[in-house]
Amino acid sequence: DNANLDGTSEITVEAWVNVEPRAAKTCTDGAGYCNFMPIIAQSNPTSSIGNYALAVNRGGLVFGLEPMSGMDILFSTAPALADGWHHLAVVHLFGQGTVTRFYLDGVPVAGQWRGWPEGVNVDPDQAAFPNTREPYLIGYMTVGPELYFAGMLDELRVWNVARTQEEIKAAMNGELTGSEPGLAGYWKFNDSPGATTARDSSPNGNDASLKDSAEIRISDAPVTP
Repeated sequence: DNANLDGTSEITVEAWVNVEPRAAKTCTDGAGYCNFMPIIAQSNPTSSIGNYALAVNRGGLVFGLEPMSGMDILFSTAPALADGWHHLAVVHLFGQGTVTRFYLDGVPVAGQWRGWPEGVNVDPDQAAFPNTREPYLIGYMTVGPELYFAGMLDELRVWNVARTQEEIKAAMNGELTGSEPGLAGYWKFNDSPGATTARDSSPNGNDASLKDSAEIRISDAPVTP
């Protein structure tokens, strides 16, 4: 992984998602982890120090930070995602969690921070610390249970700058050149069907290896070349 993905100052994560309908599970963890479907995350099975994760659940969008103790999780207060393709984005300034913003299809969405485990004080202004022993994972993470994204992802972008709403809206329906300032990772998923690698179209070389049942498909997301 390139260190640019760590986002120790500012970060924007965005993607097009098409979530497969599935029945809700009964979770016993207090935060509803078992229903999270990760988009990108840095898992930490052996450490209490992590960085960030963006996911969806049955209630909408989820963004999590794992500082030195517990986890701070921002849940969107929007309704559950409707069927079909949606553009999701989160903008976060590390150490300034009160200004974190969600965007759904380019429109701001409110959120509420919660601490985990239950009873842990919420402090979204804490910094998260990259765990260099663990890779960044697309569509998968481990937080106790193994969690998978069920559906399709397209145009996954990680920036090490805080993008504005206007910038997000202006670029979300078109492909990037890959040379935009601040672009840390960019996966178009335009690789040939049957490919075992999803190439990073940014200059940083964060190619992703496809595992298990992950595969490249022809996408009908509303994105023009």
